[in-house]
Amino acid sequence: MNMKKKNLSKITAILIFILIAITAAFCAVYLFSGKKADAEEPFVPEMTLDDQSYAIKDGCVLIPAGRPRVPQLVCDDADAVYQAFFADGETEAFAKIVCGEDIYEIKFLKDPALGFELQYDDYYYFVPSFEVQGEVTYTSSDASIAQVSDDGEVHIINVSDKGVVITADDGHNIEELVITRTVKTPISVYMLTGQSNASYYYVSVEEATVIKKGTGYIYNAAISEYTIECLTDDKGNMRYGNIEASLAKRLYDELGEKVLIINTGISSMKIAGFLPGSDGYDTVLSSWNVMNSIMRTDWFAERFEPRVRSYIWIQGESDEWLPPEEYMESFLTIHSALCGTDFGFEYAFISNVASRFFRPNDAQERLAQAYEDIYMASRLAGTFTTQDGTLREDNLHYTQKGDNILGDDIGETIAVVYKGNGGTLLEGEKDR
Repeated sequence: MNMKKKNLSKITAILIFILIAITAAFCAVYLFSGKKADAEEPFVPEMTLDDQSYAIKDGCVLIPAGRPRVPQLVCDDADAVYQAFFADGETEAFAKIVCGEDIYEIKFLKDPALGFELQYDDYYYFVPSFEVQGEVTYTSSDASIAQVSDDGEVHIINVSDKGVVITADDGHNIEELVITRTVKTPISVYMLTGQSNASYYYVSVEEATVIKKGTGYIYNAAISEYTIECLTDDKGNMRYGNIEASLAKRLYDELGEKVLIINTGISSMKIAGFLPGSDGYDTVLSSWNVMNSIMRTDWFAERFEPRVRSYIWIQGESDEWLPPEEYMESFLTIHSALCGTDFGFEYAFISNVASRFFRPNDAQERLAQAYEDIYMASRLAGTFTTQDGTLREDNLHYTQKGDNILGDDIGETIAVVYKGNGGTLLEGEKDR
């Protein structure tokens, strides 16, 4: 009798243990997927990559070291997909898939065992690890793919699956940098538009934010109607300033993707001048269509992979007396067009006009609070003064110092959104 009771107690304990284990497992499913514990199976969205050379394994994607093209995550069931971005020097990053209240993260990890890749127009310094005992001579195995300077600066000038070897030789030691492949450059495309504080190029380029060579480009029909230009020259000197320089630098520093900024600003233009069907809108669309035709050329397509991102809006001084409701209505019409088939932008990033222009300032604040795809990228213009050197003597137009500050702030906001943290930013806007 005592033995039977003991066995029954043991069986009861086992059953309780099993019940606890099952409950814990269901809780774990809920914590991971956000699904209810009584669901038959947790919902895990189907994820793929746009480059079949790579695979998702155990929630991780391995890619080559250097600056490879990062494969893009694809998920048809997702409400939003935030891609992985690698700033220079980073070896791991995360992509996020949002499905309702559930968030799934995929880790991307650079693995040197998969090789070392660089992108078109990359500049990379090869610093040999040996103790230098004489003058170092650098050579390239194929100068049609990669050129190297006397001080070891490698410049990728072509795309090739063959790769290239850079050799450092000081007469006593030899070391090789093996670049297994050179790839097309993924380039984020933004449009900067609005009135004079977006369009002016009156500033001193010597005061502009200096960016890394080969990372920022501009297109402006007012400068050159059919040419994309690098913001820097071959020696690293800035060609242009304005807002583009600091904006491109911050975006590249945060996201690691090269940046092409299309400037379609029109001096003194009221918001009504940007409405579809107006001359201003036609001018903007014409510049965009020319840019699209350039991106479709064989030369561009062989070297770049354009990724159309968003537009930046710097306007409002000319609409000082326009009621906020009318400004908002016009902006939303323009926004719908810029996010439509003619352009295809994802978000609007507004640089808020100074508070003394209180009607458009109010309208812009209300737009950012009310719409999830409209963000207040910066409010710093309202702090600019002639005394601190951020405003010109006309007390209206920004100096290069002001442009440097503003572009940096706008770029930081854009990076937050594209890394998938825009919801927090938007909540902050709504709480103002």
